[in-house]
Amino acid sequence: MPSPSVCEPAQPALRARDAALAVALALALTVVTAIALVVFGHTAPDPLVLLATSETSAVLAALLVLRARQLTLGAAMPMRAPHSRALVAALLLGSGSLLVSGSLSARLYATDPAGYASELTTTLVGFANRLGPLGLLLLLGVLVPLAEELLFRGVVLHALLARFSPASAILGSAVLFGLYHLHPVHALITTLLGLACGIAVWRGGSWWLGVVVHGSNNLIACRSILGAPLELGVGWVIPGALALAVGILLLSPVRRRHPESCATPVCASSRSDHPPSNGES
Repeated sequence: MPSPSVCEPAQPALRARDAALAVALALALTVVTAIALVVFGHTAPDPLVLLATSETSAVLAALLVLRARQLTLGAAMPMRAPHSRALVAALLLGSGSLLVSGSLSARLYATDPAGYASELTTTLVGFANRLGPLGLLLLLGVLVPLAEELLFRGVVLHALLARFSPASAILGSAVLFGLYHLHPVHALITTLLGLACGIAVWRGGSWWLGVVVHGSNNLIACRSILGAPLELGVGWVIPGALALAVGILLLSPVRRRHPESCATPVCASSRSDHPPSNGES
């Protein structure tokens, strides 16, 4: 008579509601800090300070949720070093997402009545003048991707994977990522970028791939700020889509080698190394 299958004691794990909690916490920290800067500084906050506040809030929110669940980074998300093939795929996804989102949003920016596009460009040029080219590349290509990917492809994506299908979790994390940026046009760009980052993390089995996709996207975009403008018209949609398709195809073999990319604790009775009981196939 086979012994009954009993689940091991429940292990700490992210839950689906942690996704909304983490994003809400990050937004609340950002807003409260911005209000404090206005009240005590008696002036509009510096854009660079606001960016630093937003990114710091993202990191703090992610770490607070992980601490509440008694999870380390490695237990909550796959932190393995990505395979070289996956890195190439991530670079293609980063560049492809920029070409597609930049091309689709170009018309929207051209008719932007609030002048958000020119305001954003002016702000980034100001960052470049204050930080220098290397400082801007470090900020947008490394620090911002690390902070935002920790929250959205780290905590949010893997919290959603605890309840939803991979497709739904990737889409959900991308939409929340877009909403976090608050502006309708920019939200379109960041949602598409979020989809690429989520696909890379899920199929490639490493959180670092999201950082690579995000960072490569931002670094290419920095060309427009550093004196080499990218004229992205509708004609760039097809090359961008091809880059995305090739990137996803390159990740397929990596996904098969590392099918356990979601670091969600499982019940002992569901593991494949348990022999099937009578009547099970």
